[in-house]
Amino acid sequence: MTRKTAAILQFPGTNCDQDTVRWLARNLELNVSLVRSHEDVEQLPPGDTTVIVLPGGFSFGDYLRAGALAARSPLMDWVRLEAARGVAVLGICNGFQILCESGLLPGALAHNVIRQHVHEFVTIHVEAEVASPWSSSTLESGRLLNLPISCGMGNFIIPRKQDGYKILFRYTQNLLGSAESIAGISNPDGNIVGMMPHPERASDPLLGATDGLYMLDSLARRLGIEVRAGSPLDLWRKLHSEKAS
Repeated sequence: MTRKTAAILQFPGTNCDQDTVRWLARNLELNVSLVRSHEDVEQLPPGDTTVIVLPGGFSFGDYLRAGALAARSPLMDWVRLEAARGVAVLGICNGFQILCESGLLPGALAHNVIRQHVHEFVTIHVEAEVASPWSSSTLESGRLLNLPISCGMGNFIIPRKQDGYKILFRYTQNLLGSAESIAGISNPDGNIVGMMPHPERASDPLLGATDGLYMLDSLARRLGIEVRAGSPLDLWRKLHSEKAS
């Protein structure tokens, strides 16, 4: 059976790409490929691309505005086409900024209200207003997740027209100044998600943080992706199964 494919976008200045590759490839039975250009798109493994992730970093050095130059890359035209057919798209930190700058998600990310780069763990509240591959199944409404954040422009500005998105996550302590304490949103269909916290950095017991596995668990169950035997997600599932029994 052909394995599903995950594409990890890599722009000049992206620096969380390898973390994201390991997050997916170590835990899920996916073909995981870095995509830098249309040539890379054409060389993706056989089978439909079912997951696209825009990792964190400083795409194009944030020289114009965080995410603005990457949003105008020809590669984003491919992302738009894939998103339109229902592919699960996730933008993390700078990836969230790119999704907003490209119009795939509404709103904008501005400088943190404290005018400082924030680099620490934060707690987010799961809102679950929409069924999304990234936040359904085990991520029920009301759950709290402890995830790391690292950004200078994480202050989410709500668009004037407020019916173009759903709130998925809110900060319990709004260090960045985001409107309505928003930490992550999705499009109305739920397949495009942007968030400032980094789930890929909280997905290994060796790091002392595993709440990022909730999102992978949700993705696997929703899209029918097999979990790698002996992976952190596999062991995490067994542990949670034992606690529930």
